[in-house]
Amino acid sequence: AGDDLQARLAMIRQMVRQTGSWRGMLDFRRPDGRIGQCETLVMQLAGPQSGGARMMAIARDITERAEAQHEVTLRDRRLKALIENVLDVVLILDRHGGVSFASPSTGRVLGLDPAQVEQMAFVTLVHPDDRARIADVYRTAIDDPHLTAVIEFRVRHRLGHWLTVEAIGRSRFEDAAVGGVVVNLRDVTGRKRVEVALRAAK
Repeated sequence: AGDDLQARLAMIRQMVRQTGSWRGMLDFRRPDGRIGQCETLVMQLAGPQSGGARMMAIARDITERAEAQHEVTLRDRRLKALIENVLDVVLILDRHGGVSFASPSTGRVLGLDPAQVEQMAFVTLVHPDDRARIADVYRTAIDDPHLTAVIEFRVRHRLGHWLTVEAIGRSRFEDAAVGGVVVNLRDVTGRKRVEVALRAAK
């Protein structure tokens, strides 16, 4: 590790002599013994062509910021692993009903690319006859983080037919990591057909 450090410092000195400055990340040992990261700017005090070797370094400890970013990355990876194979569609909606996140299962259930859904207003997926009812429930859910709303309605599949879904939604605007209403959609089309058939058979 010592040889690697000396080689990197030599590279930095050479770059500073050639260009006048270097900016990058360096590891360092903190007073508590842990290895931290610092954002470093090294400047040559004399001009690059003057032959001077005097340099000045300014370093800022960004260990906490780097660790926080690492935790965010790990949390995102855990979330992706959890929802990747979930059969239900998981959506996060903003205050205006726009989709800010769509789980991979969106493709399996609705036939739509999740990235495409994330550019849409959720209401555009809903059957026109169900939209007013959905809007009323959504407005109530936004204002009450303790309310879990459960509702059935119809959404359009990419191929044009309508699916009946059961939606469970809860406001999570108070959670900065979510910042929206979390909606789970479950396709219950088959179940509804069975219920209709059973009623017709009576």
